[in-house]
Amino acid sequence: AVVCPSVGRSCSGISSMKRRKLITTALILGMLSLWRPSSAEAAPMHDVEAVEHDEKVVSLAMEITDAGMQLSNSSTEAELFMIYSITGQLVKKISVAAGSKTVVSLPGGCYVVRCRVWAKKTVVR
Repeated sequence: AVVCPSVGRSCSGISSMKRRKLITTALILGMLSLWRPSSAEAAPMHDVEAVEHDEKVVSLAMEITDAGMQLSNSSTEAELFMIYSITGQLVKKISVAAGSKTVVSLPGGCYVVRCRVWAKKTVVR
């Protein structure tokens, strides 16, 4: 006979239906703790930030277009953008000149784009 450690006696007194309910409840609670809603569908595919930096306003933008990922720099100095794969590998390092835009072609996937002001997650389809 199997001895229950919590009560120190045989577990044969627990019916198979009750055991099944306990196991099912534990499995459902375990699956619910792993579930997280996907924010990729709800998140906008572009973002703009303006930040005070050394008495200048720095405006940097990232937008997903049909041509690829467009990186915009409307500040007065060049900006370095780094694009990482979701696994953390550096995919591209791009310098965008002051007051210009650059389009980057990337294969479909999830990426993290980082500059000195912000870091953004995005999906390229």
